[in-house]
Amino acid sequence: MSAAASQGLTQASGIPARAVAAWLQQMRIGAGFTGVDVLVIDEPTMVDDRATAALMTEAARTARRSSTSATLSSSRPSRPAAGSRTHRLVGGLALRENRRQEDAAERHALEVWRTGDQALHLLADRGRVHPAESADEVRSLILTAWDELRRDGWRDTYDPLDELVVLAARNGDVDALNAGAQQIRRAAGELGTEYTYALPGGDRLTLATGDTVRVGAMTTAAGAGTC
Repeated sequence: MSAAASQGLTQASGIPARAVAAWLQQMRIGAGFTGVDVLVIDEPTMVDDRATAALMTEAARTARRSSTSATLSSSRPSRPAAGSRTHRLVGGLALRENRRQEDAAERHALEVWRTGDQALHLLADRGRVHPAESADEVRSLILTAWDELRRDGWRDTYDPLDELVVLAARNGDVDALNAGAQQIRRAAGELGTEYTYALPGGDRLTLATGDTVRVGAMTTAAGAGTC
């Protein structure tokens, strides 16, 4: 889950949300779930089973000290996964009220999805799904939409970082999308001199004057800071 997705979930649910990776890191440094009364794992079928097991184990350990309880929350109870099996075994409750999707078309599509019908067709008819013949074509469609949306008169240069999210399944796709976005901005005259930086593991990162980069919280031996 990205930082923007965590923020959106927090706003929709009213529960402070963090990415699974962030919780796992908190567990590694020893903080665990101290102070957490209820841990809600959203869409556990999309979380690696090892990560889910680690979260549940830590919740059980913390429960002995501070009464932490864990809840699995999913809109996909029928999918074959550990979460759905657990739901059947314990006779879990069903979520009936959709609070996350604010758009009426998305709400309707999800209702249809739960019945097993072709929800993708409904979304496609409303311009929400854009099929393509190849991965390169998909990336081109994504970058075209990104370029159009980012020019929609943002009040601040950094607003698109919070309001416009591009997601990818693999690191290779992330690199290709970043490179494509740089090419678009360079062609528009928005970027200046390029600089290449060495990264841990032997990788290299090339940035240009004018590039916008999001850096999250980093913990080092000297302490923690946010850039």
